[in-house]
This record gives sequence, structure tokens and C-alpha cells, in this order.
Amino acid sequence: MANPNPKAPAAPVKEPKSFAQNLSGPKGDSLRFSAVRRPDGSIDAFVTLFVRDEKGKVLKSERGASSKHRNFTAAREWVDAGVERALKAGWKRRKGGGGRSKPDAFTLDNLPKPAK
Repeated sequence: MANPNPKAPAAPVKEPKSFAQNLSGPKGDSLRFSAVRRPDGSIDAFVTLFVRDEKGKVLKSERGASSKHRNFTAAREWVDAGVERALKAGWKRRKGGGGRSKPDAFTLDNLPKPAK
């Protein structure tokens, strides 16, 4: 939709409050690079390791490699550099698409009855 008032200033672009990149290991472990805005405006960037069992249940998580940044550009550069190092160390990018929805358990013609 076009701006109805072309002389009006454009809305300011808001920086995100957080972002993350996830990598996976060969045995199901995962590594998450995160950056989160703090109330004072600074950005905390850190890495979280999730160790999983053979069924995918998280056994433990550890946070490390923390750093503070003044803006998201600096935090993004730090995260991108860390991701490149992790990829060289053997971690893999997760496949796109995220989680898959389960198929519908019922339809409008086949609604479940309430529990008695």
C-alpha cells in the first residue's frame, strides 16, 4: 500500500530485540548463537550448547562465550564470525522450515465430543 501522504516522514525502522542462529551436531546436540537487547540499550551476545540424549531430550545446557556490544551491527558481526568458526569445527546449519505441524486430528465434520 502506498503512503497516502508522500510528504510525511517514513516510520522509523526498529531494531530487533533479539536474534539467534542455530547449528546442529552429528549426535543431535545443538549450538545457539544469540544476541539480546538489554534495558540499558546494550546488546548481550552469547552461545548456548544443548547436549541431548538419543531421543532428543535436552540433558544439559551450558552458556558461554559471552560478549557485550553497543549495537546490533556489532553483535551480528560477532555472531556471524562465531558461526563461521563453528561451521569449520564441524557444526552444521539446521535445515530450513523449522518445526512441522502434526496433521489435523479432526475436521469440522468430525468434531470431538466434550469429556463427561
